[in-house]
Amino acid sequence: MRPNLCGFRGKHEQGFTLVEVLVALAIIVIVIQMFTSVFTGGLRTIRGVGAISKSIAEGQECMENAIISLNGQEGVVEVTEPWVVAIQFPDSGAVIETPGWKIDVTVSEDDGSERELTLTTFVAGTSSQ
Repeated sequence: MRPNLCGFRGKHEQGFTLVEVLVALAIIVIVIQMFTSVFTGGLRTIRGVGAISKSIAEGQECMENAIISLNGQEGVVEVTEPWVVAIQFPDSGAVIETPGWKIDVTVSEDDGSERELTLTTFVAGTSSQ
């Protein structure tokens, strides 16, 4: 049987050549690899954002406990230094001073990374008991 030099198949020849199959497989592998890298990158991002959200929630809980302890209720955070915040209005030049407490809460990651999250708030007009 004589080989077909023009690349056209005869009427009775069916199927794909080995080269066509290999090219199709290579294209499929490249596409699968692209999707896999996109999904793994997305999962890594989701995990990182989840850790940050957890740190923020823990920091907010500590902040709420500190505010509760300032109001004379049972709390877990001790705040020792009173602050005075001065607010100056640019149009009139009037200054309002408000006594209160500055609260800083720092949360460190448990996963061994060196990331820290610091939340700061000012609670006006409270006194420590």
